[in-house]
Amino acid sequence: MRPVHLSDRMIRFSAAIALLAGCSASQEQPATPGAWQSVVRGGLSDRSWMAPSAQSSNLLYIGYYEDQTVGVFSYPEGVQVGSISGFPGSPDGLCSDVRGNVWVTIEGGWIYEYAHGGTSPIAKLADGKLNAWACSVDPTTGNLAVASVAAPSGDYGNVAIYKHAAGLPKTYKDPQFGGYFGCGYDPSGNLYITGFSSNSSYADVFAELPKGGHRMETVTLSHTPQGDGDVQWDGQYVAVSSPYEQMIIRFRISGKLGKETGYTSFNDFSDVFQFSFPNLKARDGKMAGRVIGASEESGEMMYWDYPQGGSPTQTFGGDDGEIVGSVVSLAPK
Repeated sequence: MRPVHLSDRMIRFSAAIALLAGCSASQEQPATPGAWQSVVRGGLSDRSWMAPSAQSSNLLYIGYYEDQTVGVFSYPEGVQVGSISGFPGSPDGLCSDVRGNVWVTIEGGWIYEYAHGGTSPIAKLADGKLNAWACSVDPTTGNLAVASVAAPSGDYGNVAIYKHAAGLPKTYKDPQFGGYFGCGYDPSGNLYITGFSSNSSYADVFAELPKGGHRMETVTLSHTPQGDGDVQWDGQYVAVSSPYEQMIIRFRISGKLGKETGYTSFNDFSDVFQFSFPNLKARDGKMAGRVIGASEESGEMMYWDYPQGGSPTQTFGGDDGEIVGSVVSLAPK
């Protein structure tokens, strides 16, 4: 399986993909392995819909780049309960907050917010002409961070912080970065960012925006990740993916240094751009028990045990679905 470089995707950013429309069924559709992809592909191309049971269930949101749609499934059962369409471009990243709200970053510089189980955006944020890529919500303030890669014009990206996930953002840049590929908050409100330098086609630089800080601070990691990776908080450590090495590396950040504390190796991880920890343990200060991600090239959605790693415990799809982002939204209590 060929890893997909950021430069390959940037070429595709410049081509517009027409929105797809049609009719849809409103019933829940089982997503069993083997039959899952045919069910999903048919449902995703239709108008937005959501089953009534969705609002009271934990949901898995999956962004389909080619179809310009987001599929919604019960989590972890894998039953299709909805589909969201009508985006002005292809969805790239997804993130959720403690209330279950979901944000979708869209190429061309838009970020749409949806209530848990909703089909119409409750807010639309603009990120200029940049290609909004990844996002994360500060659990201490509700601020929304968006990491953007370079615009089609060639302008470098930035990290935009939307106070309370609303209004116009305050933007941050680091001269070491040519573009920003992943961002993730820890429980204290510190934001960690991974990206690529101006002379690289994969994520090779790292920084921290401390809570209350006014500038990004470059962090030197003891192990440089390889590939177009992502960064998340795993409940105990800053977890940075290294797709070309098929692993997630755990770091303890202290000042301008990040010391490796361990790593987890995975099978079928070479072109997973974005990953997330969906379970409650990661939000309660305990290490996550599961990690989810998707193959950008093959369109397979996968679950792995964490920190054990190894082969996926569950795999869905696999028909060149072009998945970049996926996230679990927990049902509001």
